[in-house]
Amino acid sequence: MSILREYSDRLRWVSEPDHEQAHAINKGWRGARGSIVAYFNSDDVYLPGAVAHAVAALEAHPEAAAVYGEGYHVDEEGQILERYPTEPFNPDRLQETCFICQPSFFDVTPSSASITSTNLCTIAWTTRA
Repeated sequence: MSILREYSDRLRWVSEPDHEQAHAINKGWRGARGSIVAYFNSDDVYLPGAVAHAVAALEAHPEAAAVYGEGYHVDEEGQILERYPTEPFNPDRLQETCFICQPSFFDVTPSSASITSTNLCTIAWTTRA
């Protein structure tokens, strides 16, 4: 929390009880002030330039509701273990498996997007059509 406090002039953060992970993320998205949102867990990292690349992709494709990219599973020291199994977007395939690497997901519709927990291991993504 000391690191968050150090950057409190550049970002807004909240630490408070909530009902579950999806509830906390939705609260954050509803309180977002920007036009692009993402959520970042305590064990997530971005490669240099990742956020700029996502923003550039959204600016180049204003018709897109969201973008996502490649990701990696890493160990405690940050060493890459394997590539996340990312696939081109296909809503039917998304019903079968999650191929969107959560930290690489950037949404431009925070007021109309939400996620719900369907069990402790699965989060269902819902965005506008």
